[in-house]
Amino acid sequence: MTTKYTPLLKDGAEFKMYAELYDGMTRIEACNRIFARFSYTRRLSDEERTRLIQEGIAIGERQAKKIQAAYPDQGPLEIARACGISIHYDSGCQPNTHYVQFATYHAKKKEIHLNETVIKMLCLITEEHVEKIFIAHELFHYYEMTELGRIGNQFHIKRLLLGFIPVRQALLPMGEIAANVFCKSISGISFEPLILEKVYFDNIQGCSKTNRVLEQPHSPIYHQKR
Repeated sequence: MTTKYTPLLKDGAEFKMYAELYDGMTRIEACNRIFARFSYTRRLSDEERTRLIQEGIAIGERQAKKIQAAYPDQGPLEIARACGISIHYDSGCQPNTHYVQFATYHAKKKEIHLNETVIKMLCLITEEHVEKIFIAHELFHYYEMTELGRIGNQFHIKRLLLGFIPVRQALLPMGEIAANVFCKSISGISFEPLILEKVYFDNIQGCSKTNRVLEQPHSPIYHQKR
């Protein structure tokens, strides 16, 4: 089911004040949080993780510059429409104190679906601003499917399956790191997109330990259906 609704606030002043509380979250810290959600990356050394994070950041920045040059003075919503992507608001999702899915990109249908329930629960930002941020993130996954290839599949780590079978594991956090960097640049926000997850969990009734929830490996900030 899809629907539209009236923005809860007319301006983003409250959110800007709220975001300042988390201004200490640097890009590197945000990237490390994403890596921490995938337990198999714990075997990486600090040097390897830092190198990979820098590569993910570079990928996101390159794609953002390319798209901004192709679509000057246009925002994420306009870019998505120019690419033939339709935007849908999904309702009916129940709030969850351990997991949040802000948006999804459906490659076969060329659709971005926004979680209307979550957008309403944020209560600190306008509908338009939320659209801009979430759509920008999912746009990167669109470009993964159409020109870049899945970023996570371009980086691998060696691990033992069942403790003795050597396998190469794709580094899935690389795609999310690049997508968040792309998102921040394309949407023109000054804060790390990961802050929106803090806002969400802080506003769920009875959820007071935001940092603990954020660090759980099973709670990705975004997820795309392909």
